[in-house]
Amino acid sequence: MFSLRRLPMFARISAVAVSATALSLIPGVSSAGAGPNGSLDQILPPGFPCIHTNVYPPIATWGWTRLDGAEPAFAVGQGASGNGYLHLFRPGSSQYASLFHPGLSTPLDQLAKQRNALGFMYKGTATTFQIRIRGASRVDSVLSGFTTLVWQPQHNGNRGANGFVTANDLARGKWWSTQKINGQTDRTTLLNLTQIAENNPRAWVSEYGVRNGTLDNENSYADNIVYGCSKWDFEPDAGS
Repeated sequence: MFSLRRLPMFARISAVAVSATALSLIPGVSSAGAGPNGSLDQILPPGFPCIHTNVYPPIATWGWTRLDGAEPAFAVGQGASGNGYLHLFRPGSSQYASLFHPGLSTPLDQLAKQRNALGFMYKGTATTFQIRIRGASRVDSVLSGFTTLVWQPQHNGNRGANGFVTANDLARGKWWSTQKINGQTDRTTLLNLTQIAENNPRAWVSEYGVRNGTLDNENSYADNIVYGCSKWDFEPDAGS
């Protein structure tokens, strides 16, 4: 795996710029809009460019941002990866905390086929891994709409209540959909990503990330998020 962990900041940024340029030069592929089910899935792996690096707030977020709710905190401590991790809770806030990254238009069926292409370390049974997808066959026939696929500990072994655990192959786990889509017309229907992709062959990933699933549960932590060939280790500051 291509690793940027030990490179200085300017070198990391340069490496990503070079990778993005290389991507844009491949015939039929656009780094900004390698469209759903386009040629990107035939040439490059999910998560390209393949980065394994630290995410430091606020100077090196690498594209991570909240989609809804509040920004999560960055906590200092051992138990996850490195010297810190995400705390998906904001004291005094009435909002959920979330952090997401662009999904690079990865076709869902391609992501589902990759072993160990989705994973993270987490603590707290309210911590969820989420994938926002577009192109799914929504029951309401809204072509421009999206749905969010949610992986929850309570439906996947119910681990992590008392300490960090690692989930390496989320694609084979059980997911529910926030919107009614083909094969999942209610939130009680749990399917793995292969089944969801088979029911929705045009679905593609627009964003992926983590979110606390219970508003008043402050015991929600995440770290070491894996998407395709990329891995993200969240640290509290650049000195960690």
